[in-house]
Amino acid sequence: MKLHLYIYFLFTYIMVTANAHAENLNEKYIHEFLVAVDEMSVNKNVAGIGEFLSDDVVITMHISVLGNLQTHTANKEQYLAMLAQGWEIAENYKYSRKGVEIKYLDEGKKALITATVYESMIVEGTAIRSTSTEAVIVERQNGKTLIIKMTGETSM
Repeated sequence: MKLHLYIYFLFTYIMVTANAHAENLNEKYIHEFLVAVDEMSVNKNVAGIGEFLSDDVVITMHISVLGNLQTHTANKEQYLAMLAQGWEIAENYKYSRKGVEIKYLDEGKKALITATVYESMIVEGTAIRSTSTEAVIVERQNGKTLIIKMTGETSM
């Protein structure tokens, strides 16, 4: 009898922990995620953005400034620090996302979200406008939709 209970509890534990990490995405989760991330961006809420990044996220940004291409790779902490520095000096910051496309991957456990992001701001009296083509891969982890990989191509 004890062996049966042990096997039952072990099976239950395995199923619960597996489901905590393998929850499928759906349109509702994606919509809630995009609305929340956009709100955090508009409000320059770095901590809020951090809530949507997995701890092991990989972020790669290709930035073209006046024809000079730079590539930056960052982890979660580095990316949030860059956001904080940029948003701290940005005045009259505007943000919008358009052209969202969603492709479900891995039988719905992940999704690839592509979009174009437009930003404008004034930094030290200079108007700056950027257009970014972003691709993020998200998955559900412990009941939250998190970015596990992000790439972007930005022109200024």
